[in-house]
Formats: sequence, structure tokens, C-alpha cells
Amino acid sequence: MEGYTSESEQVEVIRKWLKDNGKSLLLGLAIGMLALGGYRYWDETRKLRAESASINYEQLLGLLEKNASDDARKAGQTIIDNYGDSTYARLTALLLAKLEMGDGKTDAARGRLQWVIDHPGSDNLTPVAHARLAQIALHEGKADAAWALLEKSGLTKTDRFAELQGDILAARGKTAEAVAKYQKAQAETKSAFGSIPATLDADKSVKGLRDSVKDGIELDVAAKSGATGLLDAIKTAVEAIKTAVEKIEPKLPQQVLA
Repeated sequence: MEGYTSESEQVEVIRKWLKDNGKSLLLGLAIGMLALGGYRYWDETRKLRAESASINYEQLLGLLEKNASDDARKAGQTIIDNYGDSTYARLTALLLAKLEMGDGKTDAARGRLQWVIDHPGSDNLTPVAHARLAQIALHEGKADAAWALLEKSGLTKTDRFAELQGDILAARGKTAEAVAKYQKAQAETKSAFGSIPATLDADKSVKGLRDSVKDGIELDVAAKSGATGLLDAIKTAVEAIKTAVEKIEPKLPQQVLA
């Protein structure tokens, strides 16, 4: 504070500044502290809520594993009601849709899938719901409607659900197009299959399983002729690869996204 001739003058200037600005300074500090405390409270609440949703979801999986359908429905609805904006809720709705289909309740399954579509999130589960709605239509023998559902949701422009597209095209009598889709699905499945670590504890190594499945595919395709035979062979190959993956490590994390 150059320009002031004595220490008393400097003190007086500080006192005057505090008198003029002290209230604003204290208010600013108070607001800052409240904001920080509020953020910490929000963050802690969010974490606790996520942990609670996770625990409830694990319980739901346990009930489904025990085939306790009624209890699973109740537990699942609790998750949807209490954590509706979470990925757990959307995953739950997909699981409940599968449960409803297993019980022959197609309308209830559609309702669950539509809920996922109506409550989108950053988890990319909406396309899965669209695809499963198409699967229901195909299950009901409505192949054209199933394809229309895929087209409406833009899923015919991607190979993400190539196997489903192949099933629908085959049901519509478009064998050549179905074969192309099955080949895409086969390539994608084999690619994922090859990415599994070869150190897993299994009866055979991943490489051995992959080679044996590949040999089986080639023999099966060679043994059949005509477009229909090729279509059936590729479908069988896709299922064989999936089965082989399951045998390697049943406890691999479930890939919810197709």
C-alpha cells in the first residue's frame, strides 16, 4: 500500500474496504460453501442410488436364475419404478420382456420393450428393444411386419443384427439375401470368438475350438448344395460358434448389446 504515510492509515483503509465489501465477501464465501456442500451431497446421493440399483438388479438376476417368475416381475417393477432413468431399469425391462415371452405373454413383452424405446439412455439399448420387437413379429409369423419394424428403426442399414435380418429375409423367401446376412453374422461371431483370451480354463483352447468349428463349417457347406443348403449351413455354423463360446467360459460377462 504505497502512498500511505503511516501504518494507521493503512489499517483505516482496510477497515473501510471491509466495511464496504465485507458483506458481499461473506455472502460469496457462504454461497461457495453451500454450492460445494450441495454438489458433494448430490454426488454421494447419486453413488448410493446407483449402488442400490445395482444390488436390486443382482437380486433380480438371482430370482430369474431360480425361475421365480412372479417374484422377478415384482422385483423388476420395483427397479423400473424407483430407478427409471438408469441403465439398470432399461436392462430390467429387457429381461422382463424375455420373461413374458417365455410365458407366452407377447403383448406384455411388447409393453416392456416399448418402455425401453420410450425411455432412451446413453447405454444404446434402444436398438436392442427395436430388434426384439421385430423378433416377436417374426415369432408370430409376420415376417413382413418384422422387416418393417427393422426398417423403421434404421436397423436394416447396419449389420449389428445381421442374424435376425437373415432370419426375417429367409422367412420372406429372400434366400440369397438371407445367406449374405448369415455370412455377415458368422464373420462377426467368429471375430468376437477370436477375441476371447486363450488362457481360459476349458477343455479345449480357444484356437482349437475355433479351428474345429471352422473345419465343421467348411465340411458342412461342402456337403450341401444349392442356396437353401448354404443358408442352413451358415445358420448352423453361427449357432455352433455361439455354443462353443458358451462352453469355453460360462461365466463370461453377459453381452447385453447384440
